[in-house]
Amino acid sequence: MNHNTIYNNQYTDIGFDRTSLFEFIKEVFHSEKVLYPGSSIHISPSFIFEHVIYVDKSKAAEDFFMDNQAVKKIIENNRRGNGSRYYEFLSFDYINEGLPLRDYSFDLLISLYADNIIDYCRRYVRDKGMIISNNFHDEALKAVKYDELTLVGYIHKTKNRYAFYNDEPTRELKHRDEEKIQKLCMKNKNGSIWYEDKETYYVFQLSR
Repeated sequence: MNHNTIYNNQYTDIGFDRTSLFEFIKEVFHSEKVLYPGSSIHISPSFIFEHVIYVDKSKAAEDFFMDNQAVKKIIENNRRGNGSRYYEFLSFDYINEGLPLRDYSFDLLISLYADNIIDYCRRYVRDKGMIISNNFHDEALKAVKYDELTLVGYIHKTKNRYAFYNDEPTRELKHRDEEKIQKLCMKNKNGSIWYEDKETYYVFQLSR
C-alpha cells in the first residue's frame, strides 16, 4: 500500500484530516513554526504551515516518514497557499527523552490525541506563542494550573465554519467525556465511517 493510500484511508477519505482547522488557526494566530508531538502520520499541518516538526515513537510513524520523497509529494499535492514547506520527523519519546530542539523556538504547539504534551513540550514554545489542545484526557483542563499559560479562547466548528470565541473561555472548559465525543464525531455515512468535527479546541497563550 503506497503512502498516499495509507494517508487517505486514515485521514482524508473519512474527513479526519482537519486541514481547514489548521488553515483557520494560521489565519487567526499567524503561526509559522509548529511543533506536533504525538502526531502519528497526521501531516495535514504541513499543508498549511511553512515549518512543522513531527514527533512520534510509533513504528507506523517511523515507517511512514522513512520515505521522505513520498511524504513531500503528499504535502506538495495538498498544500494551500504560497511559501516553501519544511518538515522534519523526530522518532522520540517526548516524555522520557528530551527533544533535540531549542527551547522557546516555536510559534505553535499542537496537542491533540496524545498524553502530557503540554506538560513536557511547552518549554519549546516562544514567549507569546500559542498552544492548541482538544483536551484529550483532560490535557487542557490540567494545563490551567500553569502560571505561564493563559486560556485565551476556544475554537469550535459551526455550520461548516470554524470560529474563535474568547468570551469567558474557562466556562467552556470541563472534563472531556471520550465516549460522548466519539458519538458526536464518528458518523456512519453510506455504510462507511465519517468524521464530523464537533471538538472544542482550547487556545492557550504562553508568557515568559
